[in-house]
Amino acid sequence: MMAQPMNPDNKHATLVFSNLQAGGIQRAMLTLAGGLLKRGWAVDLLVVNGNGPLWQDIPKQARFIDLGKNRAVDTLGGVIKYLREHRPTVMLSSQTHLNAVAILGRMLSGWKGRLVLSEHIAILEHAKFSTGKKDRYNPLVARLLYRFGDAVIVVSQAAADELLQVTGLPAERVRVAYNPIVNEKMIEISFESPNHRWFKGQSYKIVLAAGRFTEQKDFLTLISAFKTVHLKLPNARLVILGEGKLESEYRALIKSLGLEEVIDLPGFQANPYSFMRYSQLFVLSSRWEGFGNVLVEAMACGTPVVSSDCPHGPSEVLENGKYGDLVAPGNETAMAEAIINSLERQHNRDALIARSLDFSVDKIIDQYEKTMTGH
Repeated sequence: MMAQPMNPDNKHATLVFSNLQAGGIQRAMLTLAGGLLKRGWAVDLLVVNGNGPLWQDIPKQARFIDLGKNRAVDTLGGVIKYLREHRPTVMLSSQTHLNAVAILGRMLSGWKGRLVLSEHIAILEHAKFSTGKKDRYNPLVARLLYRFGDAVIVVSQAAADELLQVTGLPAERVRVAYNPIVNEKMIEISFESPNHRWFKGQSYKIVLAAGRFTEQKDFLTLISAFKTVHLKLPNARLVILGEGKLESEYRALIKSLGLEEVIDLPGFQANPYSFMRYSQLFVLSSRWEGFGNVLVEAMACGTPVVSSDCPHGPSEVLENGKYGDLVAPGNETAMAEAIINSLERQHNRDALIARSLDFSVDKIIDQYEKTMTGH
């Protein structure tokens, strides 16, 4: 079943991901597609469900195929049909449940191309903390099936170490490639004016966070910490971009703390980068991550960052605190202190931007291409 390294001149790649919702994985896959197209690849985007606001970010040269399902498990027939008809030279799948479908699709379709799996999470931590029942079985799925892929790309070294522990795969089959994040379009649109009243001629110290409103992102700790921040710095404001199932819980906590006038949840924003550029600080409060794309995005805009020292990713991105303070996950006192200290001191913004370029599309595409071509 293992494929041989492909001819690098025969470059037809299929990227498989879940949907066009505004998540880090989806943005990374669309950015990767754009980078591969510039390098002469033909790119197909194969998604479980094509709904979501990121449709406007689909590269024009990519072929977009919507399988029209709500669950990954229901796409197996569509994946088999696609592989038999289009026969790409390499398929890159993302996330555990889709990786399982890709493996089974390869087995049942007779497709002989190269299959590269990718994990954007710390697989054990995600299974441990996630409230999704299916996520608890991810380590078992990986242990049973990942040996039928040709390689696995993981987005941080710590997450790769964890995956090796879970799967028992040979070390040479698991490769680290950070998410491709920084690109020209992102920087260009970051200079647009944010569509929010607090950014228009006011002298507020704006703290920004962004992500899905789920337990993983732990915005409850951040909201609680901001009570202390506001008492110390009355002109501080907190903006949390995103949407999700916990929004009503967040709003209830904000109201109970009397912070309705200093914390705002403006929902999904098509251009979060403008918010990043014109904020004084970006905060990641997650319980766990696979990487932490938003940290790099903020740094690319020259914005200082504070992050929970969660498994895994932020400590690698920030080089153990060199580029931003790290605090224990779930510790609202430490989070408040780090936010206050960061807002009150000067930062070397040029150093933040320089660090972010380690995650530029051109640099990361090199790593992906080597794995996708089997070199």
